[in-house]
Amino acid sequence: MHIKEISALDLTNTLKQQNQPVPFKRPTEDYFYVKPVQWIEFLKKKGFKRMGTGSFAVTLSKPELPYIIKIPYKRDNSWYAFASYCTTHRNNPHLPKIQFLQKLTGSKFFVAAVEKLEMLHTKIRDTYALTSMLAHMEGGVQNPRSLKQIFDNCIEQALPPDRPWYETTLFPQLDGLSKTVQELSKSGRDMDLHDENVMLRGDTLVIQDPWYSWEDDYSNSKDRNEIDRAVYGVPKIKKQRA
Repeated sequence: MHIKEISALDLTNTLKQQNQPVPFKRPTEDYFYVKPVQWIEFLKKKGFKRMGTGSFAVTLSKPELPYIIKIPYKRDNSWYAFASYCTTHRNNPHLPKIQFLQKLTGSKFFVAAVEKLEMLHTKIRDTYALTSMLAHMEGGVQNPRSLKQIFDNCIEQALPPDRPWYETTLFPQLDGLSKTVQELSKSGRDMDLHDENVMLRGDTLVIQDPWYSWEDDYSNSKDRNEIDRAVYGVPKIKKQRA
């Protein structure tokens, strides 16, 4: 099946339909970008700044926008599958809101616009108790009593200053969070829930990257070198003669 080419206009029109602030004032049909590095260079010219670089993708945004633009530099089929899952489960508060998701023409890459979320460390100092709780949820929780027991056991591992947050903020979300984790674990993919893959929308926990990607490593490839130069301004490394 032919995947349509993605342009700045595609992204802008989609966000307009969702009443989201648009990233470009005057995009035109002439802006067609297939390679990730071209998107990154284009976004930087439009005032976007790098927010983070993970194992598979770069994220960019502007302070005034409520979303980030995510662009992978390695084939990340797991996150793309997760994002597609999120678009069909929009009413689940524990999943991120995906404003835009489109594969690039003839490419293993994609472009996504995802809501901005906060790191857990803005609310709690130590996340070990939470990640331990999520690991228990992956195995399945049979009833509310078992869930409460898991919570009680894990909260004992939390730092005393963090315990009020667990009791007043996390505890009311346990049932919905547990059901979300268990549904995601049915995918057959390896789960990868830790403190950087679970974030916050206000006080609501949001799972933003639950599945590990066992994909080919492109970290030393031409794709990654181009991304590094676009994001960091790293000069091209010349190959040394043997």
